[in-house]
Amino acid sequence: MVFCLSRYFHKLKGQLVANKKTYTIDPGLISATAFVPTDSLGALYENVVFLELLRRRDYEQSFDAVFFWQGKNCEVDFITRTKNRFQSAIQVSLDLTRPETREREKKALIAAHKDLKVGRYTIITESIEETWHESGIQISIVPLWKWLWQAPVPPRTS
Repeated sequence: MVFCLSRYFHKLKGQLVANKKTYTIDPGLISATAFVPTDSLGALYENVVFLELLRRRDYEQSFDAVFFWQGKNCEVDFITRTKNRFQSAIQVSLDLTRPETREREKKALIAAHKDLKVGRYTIITESIEETWHESGIQISIVPLWKWLWQAPVPPRTS
């Protein structure tokens, strides 16, 4: 019913002892079982993205592992990795209209780039679609529905 996502560390010991983020197998469980009632659509979006990343990992096998990453005063929601190569850094932010939110999301992805040298940088939003160029990286901003739609469908087994 619950999945735990490890924080990425360069050493395995750090991953084992660090706090983990939790996600549910059904996003509806967040509202139904929360200690404090939440109307956070952002938390639901993040849970949906996590579940889709698990599906892509298992069906497409285009990456081996998913982590979250923390730097100094910033966090990236999801980092995907194959062997020793980081493929994507993904932030989930419902709304980027506030300047402080835009800066926070950019700052986290730029910090991850400096530490991990990830291949793709994405921010998943409710409705914004554009591309930013910051500090030598390209950041794609895409609505959740489009990011989900771009995912290949696994082959049917009869």
